[in-house]
Amino acid sequence: MVNSVIDKFRRRVEQRVLTKEPLSSYTSFRIGGPAEYLYTPCGEEDLVCALRAARALKVPTTVIGNGTNVLVSDRGVEGLVVRLMETSLQPVIEKGLVLARAPMPLCSLLDFAMIQDLSGLEYLVSIPGTVGGAIYMNAGSNDVCRQVDRGSRVQGSPGGAGAGVGQACELHRQSGRGDCI
Repeated sequence: MVNSVIDKFRRRVEQRVLTKEPLSSYTSFRIGGPAEYLYTPCGEEDLVCALRAARALKVPTTVIGNGTNVLVSDRGVEGLVVRLMETSLQPVIEKGLVLARAPMPLCSLLDFAMIQDLSGLEYLVSIPGTVGGAIYMNAGSNDVCRQVDRGSRVQGSPGGAGAGVGQACELHRQSGRGDCI
């Protein structure tokens, strides 16, 4: 089982794993040493595959978004750093909930909410970063985390961590190796 997960990951990533990549290029403060390995998945399947392979190999793993307000040591990060990037997918409204992916910039989510004449996220207007970062950091100290259920969907107010990405981060968090940032 372990070898098949690792082989599947190797076939998927091809040339997309960077080694000793300076993380200063990926943070808003422009500081930070190198990631031992940096990988940017091209969707949910790639993300889940990377996290499973890292777990099977017992590689420490850190998941980051666009690096807003992230401080990285000059010594860098050991193991695999998985960088979530914004997808071209727009949020959707489903059963009264707005579903958005974790790497979506908050400003894009707020634009969507405004166009849809939705309210409830106004306190996030001045917060930089992504949907996932806002949830992880409990942005705006307005209890963003309380609005998110285990399925990574927001209850009541518009917003959300995005199905799949939130589930992958939960899988990663349960592994006990690393963090979702």
